[in-house]
Amino acid sequence: MSALDWLATRAATAPEAIGLIAHDEPDACEGGQASTYRVWNARVERLAAHLAARHGVGRGDRIAVLAKNHSGYLDLLFASNKLGAVLQTLNMRLSASELGEILAASKAPRVLVTNETCAELGQASLTKRSEYSHISGTIPRIDLRDLLEDARHETAACPPFPDLSPEDPWVICYTGGAPERRKGH
Repeated sequence: MSALDWLATRAATAPEAIGLIAHDEPDACEGGQASTYRVWNARVERLAAHLAARHGVGRGDRIAVLAKNHSGYLDLLFASNKLGAVLQTLNMRLSASELGEILAASKAPRVLVTNETCAELGQASLTKRSEYSHISGTIPRIDLRDLLEDARHETAACPPFPDLSPEDPWVICYTGGAPERRKGH
């Protein structure tokens, strides 16, 4: 465990405290599905292991996300941290061309995670990225719910926490920037 692994620290210091209440799960009880820090951290470690073992995500890799708000976003955020990867959030209100430009202008993500609502837009964005960057090669598009479900059954161990510093990027969010260019911060 690293001091930079906030979720693991919380799981170690307050394992039975409620860490997350998800109101977007289909089996959520009234008031939401509650997870203790211990349970949440274990779930995120399985997700990190799955991303590393099945999709090759590691330190410095980008995990692009184009989806409606969902508690799985938080799982991806903390799994990115455990891998030393960078979560690249994308705005679903942008056009495929705008998203394609963002994807072409930045380091290519290892995977693009979408949900059902954004699947077509995500695929179109990847097509536009190829047009703008003239780079061949595919970026797999993964459905968020499928990813989370597959990670529930992951048996690989979570990789050791990478040697990160507080200056290492964890999340890139895009601002409007100048009208012709969006900027990642």
